Amino acid sequence: MTMLRNIAIACGLAVAMSGTALYAQDSGVTKTEVLIGAFLPLQSGLAGGAAQVRDGALAYVQHINENGGVNGRKLRWLFENDSYNPQQAVAVTKKLVERDGIFAIVSPLGTATGLAVLPYVAQKKIPMIGPVAGSPRLLEPKEREVFGVLPSGIRRGQAVAKHAVEGMAGKKIAVFFQNDDFGKDLRDGVKEQLKAVGQSIVGETSYEPNDIDMSSQVAKLRAADPDVVVLAGIPKPVSLFVNEAAKQGWQPKYVGSSPISDPLMAELA
Repeated sequence: MTMLRNIAIACGLAVAMSGTALYAQDSGVTKTEVLIGAFLPLQSGLAGGAAQVRDGALAYVQHINENGGVNGRKLRWLFENDSYNPQQAVAVTKKLVERDGIFAIVSPLGTATGLAVLPYVAQKKIPMIGPVAGSPRLLEPKEREVFGVLPSGIRRGQAVAKHAVEGMAGKKIAVFFQNDDFGKDLRDGVKEQLKAVGQSIVGETSYEPNDIDMSSQVAKLRAADPDVVVLAGIPKPVSLFVNEAAKQGWQPKYVGSSPISDPLMAELA
């Protein structure tokens, strides 16, 4: 439903703005076409989720075009790989805007990459619709150009912690998180929710997205003896952590946010 909502917002904006002086023909909206784009981590630990976003988008674009398009215009969606690298995300966004002439960025995936691109799209007044990210800066934005439709990472962290306590009877909760805005926001949401019910985390440890050895992180959290571990990360590193914990003979209960629902987790863990 999120994807449909994002496309609906983009289509509505395109129709509303195509007739105004603010958006000229080279803005990605012509008499025959609406051109939108996205930066996705198609070659990274988030590749599985990124491919799902791309494939779902293309299927729905085909449906729209087969049913008359956007007010008679065909919708075309361009995708660029950013490898979950903020600098690369800025570079491919500039390509989409300045060379390809897109009207809007729709459903880009990644918190660190979205934050890196934010100043550029605000400066260029390019709509960025439905970023799939965790930061309140992207999901509860001050910038008029950004349309957030998901709950922030902090709110998702609060929801995960609530389930850990109420649904899993967690008394001692630890957090394994990605060392960037995405992971830190989830961790902070967990801490806020636990504080509200008179608890606090018993331990935390972080990882870098390209880490492959999780033995030290497992040892640190295992020493804290949690009964529930919150996984605030992306599929590949999280699966490495879970596998290393099992290798060491440690199997706590796990809970996490939406990225670890990726089918890739079932293949890797």
